[in-house]
Amino acid sequence: MIYVNAESEKLKSEGQYKYREAYQVHDGLLYHYTKLDTLWKILDSDSLYARNIRFSNDANEYLLGQAVIQEFINHCLDLTESERREIIKDINENPIMHFMVCFCKNGDLLSQWRGYAQSGVSLGFDFLGGRSNQENIQKHIEYFGVLNNKKCQFLCENDKYFIDGQSLVFVQMPYQVQYISEKEKLSNNKIKDILKMLWEGNPSSNLKSRARMLFEYIPFIKNDNFKEEEEYRLIFDMDYLKKTKGDTSYIRSRKIEYTSVNSIRKPYIIIECGKPEDKDSKVKHICLGDDAEELLYIIRNAVGQINLERRNYCCGIYIGSGNNQEEIVLKIEDALEENRDLLNGKKVKIWCEGHLPIREIIVGSSEYQDDIKECLEYYKKTVYWLRYIDIRLSDIPLRN
Repeated sequence: MIYVNAESEKLKSEGQYKYREAYQVHDGLLYHYTKLDTLWKILDSDSLYARNIRFSNDANEYLLGQAVIQEFINHCLDLTESERREIIKDINENPIMHFMVCFCKNGDLLSQWRGYAQSGVSLGFDFLGGRSNQENIQKHIEYFGVLNNKKCQFLCENDKYFIDGQSLVFVQMPYQVQYISEKEKLSNNKIKDILKMLWEGNPSSNLKSRARMLFEYIPFIKNDNFKEEEEYRLIFDMDYLKKTKGDTSYIRSRKIEYTSVNSIRKPYIIIECGKPEDKDSKVKHICLGDDAEELLYIIRNAVGQINLERRNYCCGIYIGSGNNQEEIVLKIEDALEENRDLLNGKKVKIWCEGHLPIREIIVGSSEYQDDIKECLEYYKKTVYWLRYIDIRLSDIPLRN
């Protein structure tokens, strides 16, 4: 489910509702394919670019989702005729404000190399970070702050996140896309069951709120011609951001940017992982995975009074967000080096929360594949939060 404004009280209660079950997350790496020029922008800025779904490579896919939702409203819900008209009017008249970043389960897929990343890379993300197991995986959520656009940064003296003292934060995860054929629609029982869960998930909500649950699923319905991708999508809904349309328009004008493609100005937003307020304070916690629990006392001596926690079902050391995060990384690295005789050759990776959770980079086949890999190996040594990622070559020879 997509939540807006992480500081609101709404977030404290919505996680219990049944509609959470309709959204499927992946317990493993998810891969984002990109070309080299965009790769460097992502790494240098520690951010992702979310494009508006109507300006994606297949701009008609949103229309398929709309048709499925409309068919569900017309044939599967016990509503009066006026209620149906009201909901369908909202669907048809609503501006399309869904912005997305796409991921695949497979990080080395020929169709993806050809379509999105010739001579490029796929970035492997771990959004769960070991914080969940299969029993409570649906309860996990991630924070994403939306950056101000260039004009607003200038007006706000380069303040990246805050407008009038408030930041725009989304709380969500990449969720699985459901594939159906153009003809199939609601004869697909899985889609029908999902939409029913969304509608019935919070029975106490009013008609408009329940319909909103259906609208927000539109970006997760896709033509089954693309099912090889096994796609997951991170969706940001820039429609209802505040209580009034005026406040929402005010925020959007400072968050949405445009890029020109063939003289068409296409909208996008820039997002960063983590809560902005956490990045401005000191590191409050460090989590130790299964392979790092025995290092508790070594790390305690290195970092002092910072709260140390155990994090099951994961490996590595996870350092919380903070403006002294790099300093903490260096202290832990020095402590591990000083005690390497006690580690018996074990190498424990250090991950930094509040940054893009990249864990692997796969370099696609090209004339310069080895050079790209070597360049990335050097680059990661200079960026503390990327230092422990794995970089490898694609196993697929790409031919034009």
